[in-house]
Amino acid sequence: MSGSNFIAMVVMILILLFIIMSVGPLISAF
Repeated sequence: MSGSNFIAMVVMILILLFIIMSVGPLISAF
C-alpha cells in the first residue's frame, strides 16, 4: 500500500466518523 492511498483511507475514515457522530443524535432524536 502506497503512502497516498493510506492517507486517503485515513481521511475517508475520519470523515465517516464525523458524519456518524453528527447524524447519530439526529436519528436517535426521531
